Amino acid sequence: MLTKRLLPLTGLLSLFALIAGSIQSRAAEDHPGCVWEVAGKANTVYLAGSMHLLTEKDYPLPQPYDDAYKKSEKIWFEAPPDKINDPAIALQVMQMAMYTEPGQSLKTELSPETYQALVKGLQGHQLFALMPDVDKIRPGFLAIMLGQLELMEMGARPDLGLDMHLYQRAVADRKETGGLETWDFQMKLLNQFNKEENDKMVRYTLDNLGKTKEFFEKLVERWKKGDAEGVAAAMNEGLEDFPELAEVLLIDRNRSWIEKIEPMLSEEDKDVMVVVGTGHLVGKDSVIELLEKKGYTVRQLRIAAEPVPAQ
Repeated sequence: MLTKRLLPLTGLLSLFALIAGSIQSRAAEDHPGCVWEVAGKANTVYLAGSMHLLTEKDYPLPQPYDDAYKKSEKIWFEAPPDKINDPAIALQVMQMAMYTEPGQSLKTELSPETYQALVKGLQGHQLFALMPDVDKIRPGFLAIMLGQLELMEMGARPDLGLDMHLYQRAVADRKETGGLETWDFQMKLLNQFNKEENDKMVRYTLDNLGKTKEFFEKLVERWKKGDAEGVAAAMNEGLEDFPELAEVLLIDRNRSWIEKIEPMLSEEDKDVMVVVGTGHLVGKDSVIELLEKKGYTVRQLRIAAEPVPAQ
């Protein structure tokens, strides 16, 4: 499902549905989660696999997330969270997501067959209530919005996502925060595909409407358990059908992030936590694989063993 493939990127559209909120920080001691430590010269960089949307029942977090956060003086994200409430950024998102040129719309950009399938598939869909002019939404943004709306129906929300939780906590603790990319860069990603690729993207999404919930629940369960191979298998399922999507949204970004993470490994006595979509940390050409190829030692964190009571 294409909506599955786009789940790691739902953070790009958090601005559409972000609700201010906070969660009490506690650790779930029975799950390891997806957190890795990379040994630097005099410090440690923690790579924390994020789920950009979560539900209330997904808290408390697995213990390694809490451990890595407490040890880190800097908390870095895919894009700077402090900009997420900026009205100018929200306006940019809307402008990038919509066709503004006269005569351009989904009807003109999609094949007649895909457009008719879109009209039929969205009859009575809640997207019409939020954005009546659906015909003006660009294909990449439409695919993500449809997946995100399905998730929000089951209680998964951006304000409950790991990124926002850790950012709010970092602000309260006065820790330094930042981003590997700019919001402007992220917003441009989904508009890089040609008409044929966009048509394929929308048709694939429509064919799989209603299946996101089952996939998401399975993915979150694997994420909590620290099943990196299981997460990789789920995230990469079907990517062979969309090599251009994987290259632009995952692989190219992973490579560019290495250039930003490596200097962090030279920080003197300052541990750093880097929070990115879990899909970027698992599987072939992941951030972890690229760092290991450069000779860095990477280890997935596990739950600390209970101390043995004295006899």
